[in-house]
Amino acid sequence: MRVVIIGASHAGISAATQLKQLNPKIDVVLIERTHSLAYLASALHLVLADQLETLKQGQRMTLDELIRLNIHVMLDTNVTKIDPKQKTVTLNVIDETAETLSYDRLILAMGSTQPQIPIEFQTGEITTYKSFKAATRALEKFEQVDQVAIIGAGLIGLELADALKNQKEVVLIDRMNDVLFRYFDSELTHIIKEHLRQNVTIYLGETIQKIVKHDKTQEIHLREKQLMTQAIVYAVNPRPTIDLVTDFLEITLDGTIKTDAFLRTSDEHIYAIGDLISLPFKNTQETSYIPLLSNAITTGLVAAQNIVLGNQLICPSVQRTVVSSFFGLHVASTGITQEEAPYYGISSDSYTKTFHLHTHKQPKKAFVTLKLVYKTDTKQLIGGQLLTDSSRYVDWIDLISLAINQETSIDTLAVMDFYFQPLFNEPIHPVSQVALAILAKNRDT
Repeated sequence: MRVVIIGASHAGISAATQLKQLNPKIDVVLIERTHSLAYLASALHLVLADQLETLKQGQRMTLDELIRLNIHVMLDTNVTKIDPKQKTVTLNVIDETAETLSYDRLILAMGSTQPQIPIEFQTGEITTYKSFKAATRALEKFEQVDQVAIIGAGLIGLELADALKNQKEVVLIDRMNDVLFRYFDSELTHIIKEHLRQNVTIYLGETIQKIVKHDKTQEIHLREKQLMTQAIVYAVNPRPTIDLVTDFLEITLDGTIKTDAFLRTSDEHIYAIGDLISLPFKNTQETSYIPLLSNAITTGLVAAQNIVLGNQLICPSVQRTVVSSFFGLHVASTGITQEEAPYYGISSDSYTKTFHLHTHKQPKKAFVTLKLVYKTDTKQLIGGQLLTDSSRYVDWIDLISLAINQETSIDTLAVMDFYFQPLFNEPIHPVSQVALAILAKNRDT
């Protein structure tokens, strides 16, 4: 059997390596239009923060590692056409030589790209950095300027602002009225914005009317204000790269490739993974576009398993679990926020508590603000959010994500079997402490 994978994204490499692990005899061909393998988009942040030396270190896997697995890798190769009837792909390699390659199964893993720059931005010079090539240009640009305006106050924008804060004058602009939309409720974003405002200037709820480019600066026109800056970065969520398949595969209303529970597309011989698809969002009746690295890797594993084992593994629902660090904070979120619950027709309640933790091993106190969101009627956990100044506690979000996935109730969380060792933690785990507080609150009402 030959499996052709278009795109050496994180999803594509996950699928390729899993296929070989399950059945080394499968002929796996991995096609990538660039010269980089599973490039980590946040590598730019890490280089700016001196946590990586070069952008090349942002590659998840090397060519030699893939070759040692007997995976046939074709870099700098464009797929110009897919013929689903003949089960072939037409390739155009870097020297413009065309060739045709047949497949038994095809995995689409072309990933995502920055959305098209809005018309009102197109008179300006806009920097993006999702790909290795674009990030290289962005890094060169940042070396030449002292002022940077970032459009987008999501995780991408905040991480970049943090990486630049000690080097540049940074402005952050977003059309939403709050930062980190759909990841955190306002009581936690209030804390985040207090840390932000100590380092950057923020404009929220703002719509950019136009951008005017001058000789060495650019003028951003908001509704009632003009801002001058030397560089503008477009740091918004990406969109799926689907141009290659829109003529013959079913596309959803949100612009993703439609798949079944096994990640098969409308063509049973073609699977789609990673940033190309929407996934079922736990505790809702909907699928959501959640382009996270963790989801890309998981969907690659699922598709590979189903190709080898015959469509037995259903792609799990996701909780949209994220962790990030910026401005002295470590933040984590999973599941549904209380503010978005009504959108899904869910009546919810919540409880938030701040802890000041220390142990014999770590005598310095750390703060953790923890919020649990649950269904009002059944008290089933549906969401969790966490802010802390210590990276030691961010792993709690995995525990909360697992509890959401298992449809755990607050009653169960309150008496969950957590370990206690006085060198490392408290007698009652803080997650259980919040659950106990919820039970006490409900008894009082």
